[in-house]
Amino acid sequence: MRQTFYGAYYCTKALLPLIKPQGAGYILNVGSLFSKIAFADVSVYAATKFAMAGFTEGLRKELKQYGIGVGLLMPGPINTPFQDKRGEGERRAPAFITLEPSRVAKEIEKMIRKNKKNVILPRWVLLLFRIMTALS
Repeated sequence: MRQTFYGAYYCTKALLPLIKPQGAGYILNVGSLFSKIAFADVSVYAATKFAMAGFTEGLRKELKQYGIGVGLLMPGPINTPFQDKRGEGERRAPAFITLEPSRVAKEIEKMIRKNKKNVILPRWVLLLFRIMTALS
C-alpha cells in the first residue's frame, strides 16, 4: 500500500526541478473515491488515498507561483484486471458502478487540457458511499 502514495511523491520530487524552470505545466495525481471516504475494510488503502489528496492540495498551493497546475482524479472502481485479482472474500465492485478505462482516459485528457483541480468520477457513487456509511 505504501507505493499508492510514495510512488507519486518520489516521481513528483524527481520531476519538479525539470518542470519549475519552464514556468508552466500540470501534474495529475490519481486518488480514488477513498480519497474522500473510508470503509472499515479498506482503512489502510483509504489512508493512502487521503494522503494523496492532502499532498495534491499542498502541492497545488506550492506550485501556483510557478504556473504549474496540480489536479487530483478520484475515480470509482475501474474495469481493469485489478478487479479480477481481488482476493477471495474481498468486496468486489458491482458492475453498475464500475467505470470503463476509456471514460477515465477521456476525463484525464479533459483535466489536463482545462487545468482542473479535482474531479470525482462519477460523483453519484460518492454520494451512494456516504449514504451507506451513514446507514451503517
